[in-house]
Amino acid sequence: MRNLFNLSTVLFVLILLGGCIKENEDNSKPIIQVLGSNPHYMRLNTPYRDTGVLVMDNYGVLKIWSDITSLDTSHAGRYTIKYFAMDFSENLAEASRTVVVRIEGFNLRSQWSVEKTEPFPGGQINSFNDSLFNPTVKKIYFAGLTSPLLQPIRADIIGSLGDTLAISKQLILTSDTLISYMLGLGIIQSDAQRFEVLYHRINERPGTVDTIVGKMIYSKLK
Repeated sequence: MRNLFNLSTVLFVLILLGGCIKENEDNSKPIIQVLGSNPHYMRLNTPYRDTGVLVMDNYGVLKIWSDITSLDTSHAGRYTIKYFAMDFSENLAEASRTVVVRIEGFNLRSQWSVEKTEPFPGGQINSFNDSLFNPTVKKIYFAGLTSPLLQPIRADIIGSLGDTLAISKQLILTSDTLISYMLGLGIIQSDAQRFEVLYHRINERPGTVDTIVGKMIYSKLK
């Protein structure tokens, strides 16, 4: 009986002590480390590949998830991807990555229909087809704006979204009595299916120089 009494006493004491012990409260959120580039730059109309996150928590992580519903890779823009992590105490942490979808020369390589107004506004409207070729990330060339004997017109793709075309002063026509140059600036639609270029054509003749303002609207052919 004595051994049984002693064992019962020990169990009773342990139960009392257990009732007095208070678990450590977990009020700390998990730590989320975004892996890879942030901001992340990608070309328009290409798949997004997430490089993931690293999540740490002293007491363990219950679940991790992300929200990419705002991302639209078919339109140039700045988008936010959100990451969430919850631990077993339901402490919720959040982190984000900025994704910049930008237009590059490869998005403009195509056949285009062109509506040209010169002078602009109110001048004669001419329509023709042009092709943009030999693209790089930040350059593209126009085939139809110069005579075949001259270098094609180069446009630089600028801006954080690549939605602006800059045409520096370049030769478009030369003869015994006339030398013409073009320079301009264009705005590209966010889906890269259309863009407009406002340009200056500078005509140099013996003893005179004149400038004509024009506008071209490019629409991608299907």
